[in-house]
Amino acid sequence: MLGVGEMEKDVFTRKELKKIKTFKLFFQIWEKVFLKIFNKENARLIGKGFLNFLEKFLIRLRIVILRIEQSLSKSLAAVKDRKIKKAEDEKSSFDYSVLKEETEEKNIEFPDNSFIDSPEEELRLLKEYLKKNSDLVLLKNLARWYLWKENFSFARWILIEAYHLDADDKIVQALLVELKENEEKTDSNLN
Repeated sequence: MLGVGEMEKDVFTRKELKKIKTFKLFFQIWEKVFLKIFNKENARLIGKGFLNFLEKFLIRLRIVILRIEQSLSKSLAAVKDRKIKKAEDEKSSFDYSVLKEETEEKNIEFPDNSFIDSPEEELRLLKEYLKKNSDLVLLKNLARWYLWKENFSFARWILIEAYHLDADDKIVQALLVELKENEEKTDSNLN
């Protein structure tokens, strides 16, 4: 059995009961207010508003991301074009200074007897070239003739053909150096 002292410990005091009642009352009021504000209809309206906001936000975010992606792709395309142009320039550029040094070191001189004297001789050589495309001596003579006449476009074409036949030929390389120097002189004279 419980004694008198133990019984007093289990029983709430009046102050504690008052606190409990006010606490219960607070929750009852809170529950009524909460249910009035957040009933099913209001909850649907709030949900629709939130979904509309979320949808608009995602659409705007998508637009921003697409614009960023578009600007990045343009930038990458420009970088790719620059790389391609740089690679083409490196492939097409021919190191004339090395050839010039090699030809100056070996003192390659052209024989005078291989020079063309007249336009008839030029026509004869062109006809021979059309018959047999692989004659390197013929191409060298034509290149000299065109360089002497300062017809650089024809000289370049002939020297390219000769270079394709024999890239290691020192005379062809020397003629290419001479062509480059003559083109640079005429370009500087024009400016």
